[in-house]
This record gives sequence, structure tokens and C-alpha cells, in this order.
Amino acid sequence: MGQGTSFGLGLTQALGGQVAADPASSGGRFAPVLRAARDGSDAGHATRLARWRAQPAHARLFASFVAGGEDAELQTGLAGGVRLRVLPTSADAASWSRWRDGQAPAADDSLDAGEETDGVTTDDDGDAGKGAAEAAGSSGFSGPDRGGIALYTPEEPRHDTYIYFVHGGAFEYYCPISGGYDSLCSRIAAATSITVACPDHALSGEGRSHKGRDIIASLAADLMRLMRLDPVSGRERSLGSVSVVLAGDSSGANQALGLLLHLLQSHPEVMPSIRGVALLSPWLDLTCGSHTYVSNSFSEQHHTGDILFREPAEQNRKTFLEYSNNYVGGDKSLLKDPILSPYWLARGVDASLLADLERAEVPIWMCVGAAEALSGEVLDFAQRLRNRLRLEVWQHEGMFHDWLMYRSENLPFPSKEANLQNLVSFVRRVLLTVPELNLGIHYYIDAWSGDGMDNDDEEGEEPEEEEETEGEGDEEEEEEEGEEGSHPCA
Repeated sequence: MGQGTSFGLGLTQALGGQVAADPASSGGRFAPVLRAARDGSDAGHATRLARWRAQPAHARLFASFVAGGEDAELQTGLAGGVRLRVLPTSADAASWSRWRDGQAPAADDSLDAGEETDGVTTDDDGDAGKGAAEAAGSSGFSGPDRGGIALYTPEEPRHDTYIYFVHGGAFEYYCPISGGYDSLCSRIAAATSITVACPDHALSGEGRSHKGRDIIASLAADLMRLMRLDPVSGRERSLGSVSVVLAGDSSGANQALGLLLHLLQSHPEVMPSIRGVALLSPWLDLTCGSHTYVSNSFSEQHHTGDILFREPAEQNRKTFLEYSNNYVGGDKSLLKDPILSPYWLARGVDASLLADLERAEVPIWMCVGAAEALSGEVLDFAQRLRNRLRLEVWQHEGMFHDWLMYRSENLPFPSKEANLQNLVSFVRRVLLTVPELNLGIHYYIDAWSGDGMDNDDEEGEEPEEEEETEGEGDEEEEEEEGEEGSHPCA
């Protein structure tokens, strides 16, 4: 995961013109995807092993890496028809008033579709770009180098509906326009015709004082301010007039689900407006107890595991735990706090909170790659709660962590597009007067063929449709290859 270079640059700093080196040389997103091993002697071995593990889609992608190509890379830049604007931090009411009245603060920059916003960086002490942040009045909870909300607004958006997206980054890295979040948020906005609001929330780690519960509370404060003031029209409104889908990826997905639980406990008046939760590759368990932290380690599987986490298998879990401990401020008792570590809701740590969530009937959509280090805890969470919560879970064969954020120009990547369409479909369905849900745990498989690469699939076979392998209620549970739904903390 992220090492060395600091990726904690704030949103206003990023818009202040800080330019980074090539992500392939500066560390990129967590792990060196663009610096994938290119030892030709490993290519065939890796492909054979991946096929043995029934992951041909991942084998195909990895074969391109070791062959020397850069066929998969982090996708950046705004989607067509989407405009990016930045709201000032919730702690600065004066800035919000100026923004509402059309007097934008200094860092309320706008970017048009197609402009590159990725690649920002900062020096180790995080001072770069502080002047731009201070000019914007971003001196609230997050300090002068953080704050504000990035609004990815499509053409003709709905003024009463938002996707509130919490970006990931191991709780310690990135901002709403770096690390590929400009592309991801704008693509979701374009596909749904809904404004995606991505808060520049406080980060933990690297000597910062911000910790889990405080960060969740700040996310709630920003959300409620966004709901009360229409950022498109500038009109004030009641909380009940707005519909919101909470969303996030990786550690941000953890925080999005934690935010839902926080709202249940502390702001129940907001709950009627929360129409659903969408979690991409969620990190749910801060104790990192699932076997897949090791079994899906890239190196453990001889280069066929989760290609975003490429440390030795014995180190992979330790690195995750370092980020967990930073997030909870070293208080190990909080590693099982359901608001900070939602997996433990499924283990009965807070029966009252789980009962409240069950009564709220908020639909929850999750996706995870079968090759992910996080897949074990996601599937175990889903198995334990599938008869109590309104869960729609998609496991994608062979896919790695946050694969929706990557692109491949020379290889077919149907799992990525299918995943985006599933997400868009979920958002549209939960916004209906009577939501239409596709509850259960589903497995998506890509069938590959041809193109001059060794392939065991039948020639000319079309990609398989999304295959539902588990429905809701008392249907017979499926057997998932490589997944037992177990947790070593049981």
C-alpha cells in the first residue's frame, strides 16, 4: 500500500496548481501497477496458475503486464458532459454564503470535461499549496490543507438528488480529484445524471490528529450542510426534500457505511433521505482477520493475487493493520467498533445498532473482486447478514481491488463496464418510489477468447452474462471456489 511519498494533499491545494511527477515513478495509487513485473519467464507460469485458479480474466490482464505492456492503468480526467466545482468547507459559513450568492472564493475553480486533474503530490510536511487553501477559507476541521466538497455535475442534473461519495486511500491518502477519483466520480455522474459530491474529508496517519469517529462526524456535517443548501440553485431547503445515495470505495466505503450507522444513531431525522448505499471494494474489517489477506496476496499466489497489494504475503496483513491502527489512534478496542469497522456488526458486537439498521431497510450494494485481499470479509459479512439486510453483492471473477478505477486500451475489460452498469442500475432502482432490488450474492464471470493468446475457452464463446448464484431468503447457498465465508476470528 502507499509508502514513501505523501498523497495527503488537500482538494484546494490540488486545484492550486501543484503538479506531480509521472505516477509510474512517484508511487501511483498504493502499489506499482504501472511498474508490474515484466520478467518474460514468469508470464506463462502466471497465466497457467491463474487459469488453475479459474481466473482467466485476471490472467489475461496480468499476461499483458509481464509482457511489457502498460495495457491497464489508472483512469484519470473528467468524463464528457461533467463539470467540476468545489464547495468551501462546511466549517466556513461565510465562504458558503459567498458561494451561494455567486461570489466564489479563490479556490472555487472549475474544470471542464477532458481536463486532467490527477497526479497531484506534496512534500512530506504537507505545506505545498497552503496559500491556495487559506485563500479559500478552508480552515475548518481538516486544517488549512483539506476541506471542501468536489461537485461532479452532469448536464441537466436532478437538483433534489445526490450521490455522496467518500474517496478511499487507506484513510490516509488522496483527495476528491487525485488518485483517479476525478474520473470515477465524473463517470458515475455522467452515467446516472446525478451530481456526485465527494468531500475532501480529514485524513488520519502521518502525524495527523484526526481519527475515525471525528472523521465520520465531519462527513455527516458536510452531508447535512449539502442537503440544506442546494449547490446548483443556491436555494436553502429542508432535509426531507433531498434524496441521497451514500457511496465510497475501499476505506471510503468503510466510512460510507460507518456514516450510515452514525446517522442512524445521531441524526435519525436524515435517514428518510438516505435511499441506498453503494460500496466498491469495501474494507470492512479493521482487524484484517480474513484469510484472503494472505491467500489473495499477489506474491503468495505466484503473481496471480490482488495486483494492487504486492507485498510479501506475510507483510500484506501487517501493512493493512498499520493503517487500521493509525485510523483508530492506536486504540485497539476500536478495531471492532462497528461504526469504524462495520464487519463486526455481522458478528453481533452491537445487536441494537444492527436491529436499527434492519428496521431502516436501506438497500446496500457491494462489489468485490474474487482476487482481492478484501474479498473474504466482504463475502462473510454478506453471508451472515443476507437474511437481515437488503444486500445486493457482486463478486467479479479474477478482478483486483478497485478495478473500476482502471482502464485498458488494448485489452477487453467487460467486468469493469458490467460493474459500472450494475452500480448505475442500483442507484436508479433505489430512487424509485418502490425500489426494485436484486438481493443476494451474485458472481460475474468474463469469458475470454482468441487474440493470439493461449486460452482454454472454446473459440468464439461470448462473454457470460451476469450470473446470479445466490438469491435472497432461504435459497440454497452456493459454493464459491476459493471462498468459504469463514473468518479466523470466529
